[in-house]
Amino acid sequence: MIRKHVKARPVERERQTTGSTVRTEIRRGERLPDGVEIDAFPDEVYREAPSLREYRYIHRDSRTYIVEPQERRIIEEID
Repeated sequence: MIRKHVKARPVERERQTTGSTVRTEIRRGERLPDGVEIDAFPDEVYREAPSLREYRYIHRDSRTYIVEPQERRIIEEID
């Protein structure tokens, strides 16, 4: 259910810089930098999974991560 909503939104996955590809490796428990945009789940996700209401997500490199927004920490990876 979550994947269906997240994958419908286009996201920049890579950034080209002087001939190289920059990728960010994300691990559970890590704090995200302030410059990383954290998105709210669509209302439909919150209706079907109310326990996610306090969380947000990011989508990077074909993976989705659940984020605790106050601390900006990765809680879980959804592949």
